[in-house]
Amino acid sequence: RIESTNFIIVLGIAHKLDVIFAHLRKSDNTPKPLNTLRVDYDLEYGLTEIHIHKNNLDGFKNALIVYDLLETGKTRRSAIKLINRFDTKIL
Repeated sequence: RIESTNFIIVLGIAHKLDVIFAHLRKSDNTPKPLNTLRVDYDLEYGLTEIHIHKNNLDGFKNALIVYDLLETGKTRRSAIKLINRFDTKIL
């Protein structure tokens, strides 16, 4: 899950599909996370990064990306890059 809107709905989806709930955060919306992997990417107005905790996907083979905002796709592509660092398949 990228960011925090609709948090409860995404938990229900993850449970129903039996996939991991992995929260990805943009660093400009939260304090600097510790023990994370990150991907930097360009926005129209500057540079930002997205983080996931290093052990968030350990032991999970499947992940589902849920992002409810319409945008250029840079956040979604960055999330895919980040998840691909783990031995996890994106559904």
